[in-house]
Amino acid sequence: MENLLKSIVESMEVYQNTYPDDSLIVVTDKEKIIGYLPGKDIRFNFSVGDYLVDIPHYQQTSIYKSLISGQHIREEHTKSAFGVPYISSSTPIVDEKRNIIGAITGIVSNKQLSTLRTTAMELAATTEEVSATSDELAADTNKISSEIQILSNLSGEVNQKINEISSILSFIRDVASQSNLLALNAMIEAARVGDQGKGFAVVASEMRKMSESSKQSSENIERQLNYIVETVDKMNLAIQQISNRIEKHSANTQELNAAFAQIASTTDALAIASKV
Repeated sequence: MENLLKSIVESMEVYQNTYPDDSLIVVTDKEKIIGYLPGKDIRFNFSVGDYLVDIPHYQQTSIYKSLISGQHIREEHTKSAFGVPYISSSTPIVDEKRNIIGAITGIVSNKQLSTLRTTAMELAATTEEVSATSDELAADTNKISSEIQILSNLSGEVNQKINEISSILSFIRDVASQSNLLALNAMIEAARVGDQGKGFAVVASEMRKMSESSKQSSENIERQLNYIVETVDKMNLAIQQISNRIEKHSANTQELNAAFAQIASTTDALAIASKV
């Protein structure tokens, strides 16, 4: 073993202490592992003397890439190779002639960052789904609001028609009252002339009955109209209450969408921050 490699192996603990998190240190020459210092919790199934080609997925490791490229390599890896996600940082070791003679690698667990990223992605997906549902709810609310407005307009038209019918009923009552008065006068006149006025008296009597019937019918219709008016007024009050609630609900939905947008922005930031 060259003196430089030996010196680095003897200094592995110093390198390990430069990492703020639990880490393991691996020193290799170009063929095998010549130094291995596991962390407190993070440790791989490495041993001094193991050949590099025997490392699982060796050509995908930062050790291999650093030895081949002669450059510092920092990568993130999944748990497929060693059972835990990890971040590796490999630096080539060169001699005085700038020849690559080995590499030193620091490895730290990426479990927390991986969990954070997964959580951020799940939260983003959930937020997107809930936001879509909120958008659908807002669209439904707008549709209901439009239908409520149509119902309110129809209610206004019903009130207008009721007023028109009331005017006609008033006219009918006036005619019935005048007809009744005319019939009464005719009966008095018929009685005054005696037998010659009997036929006229019969007609006058029928006119009076018709006027009374018209008056009663108009009064019955008026009572029904009054009931309809009361019902329409109650309906208008309910429509106004529903409209107020829909307006408040729409405002709450907008605030909710703004909150979802903020959550989505935060999860995006978390996802970016958790990348290597």
